[in-house]
Amino acid sequence: MFRLIVSQPLSETEIALRTTPEEQAHARTFGCVRRRSEWLSWRAIVRRELSREWVCDPAGIRIGYDAAGAPRVEILELRKSVPGSSESGIPGSGEQEAGMAVSGISGFIGCAVHVAVSHCEGSIAVAFADTPCAVDVESAARDFGRVVSRYMTVEEQTLSDVPWWPAVVWCAKETLYKFAGRCELDLLRDLRIEEVDFHTAALVGRICGGEALRLHFLQLGGRIIVFLS
Repeated sequence: MFRLIVSQPLSETEIALRTTPEEQAHARTFGCVRRRSEWLSWRAIVRRELSREWVCDPAGIRIGYDAAGAPRVEILELRKSVPGSSESGIPGSGEQEAGMAVSGISGFIGCAVHVAVSHCEGSIAVAFADTPCAVDVESAARDFGRVVSRYMTVEEQTLSDVPWWPAVVWCAKETLYKFAGRCELDLLRDLRIEEVDFHTAALVGRICGGEALRLHFLQLGGRIIVFLS
């Protein structure tokens, strides 16, 4: 099971409906209004989507972080166990959905649901899976020219000459970093992109010389999204 939601920041009304008073109070400590909206929005998206797909009470969805700082979500209870049921199959305003079909999972009661989150200005990406996953989103227009040598090897730079290739590699390495679940990995030394197939929108990467990992990428509304599950 894998599902990917790409959304604009939500309205204040929807944020208020699906975030806790504690989360709202914490967000008010952020100096940046945009960051506050994105942080609350991804939490609201998590609760909205999980409550739809697994017919659970949004108030019973607990969101925290693991030791590496990655989001950790627990569904504490279901209203009823109906695999695959959904209140609505239509994503909210300004959203697009990509990925594979979702199967109803009732076995998540009391245990962690794997969730991955990324956001950039005006965009939020949230991935759901029953196995570890990771995602990263970035504007395809971002200029990486001055920092390419800090995260791309010469071999990686020669894999493609499309203008948005540096954005793909940036997102891919951020995705590998998150998937590794370890801190202090070096984007240039420890995380590598070895192959790209533009026909299937797939990449092959490795973490610290380990097993080959297959990542996928999307171009969507001027954004680059890379995900791994």
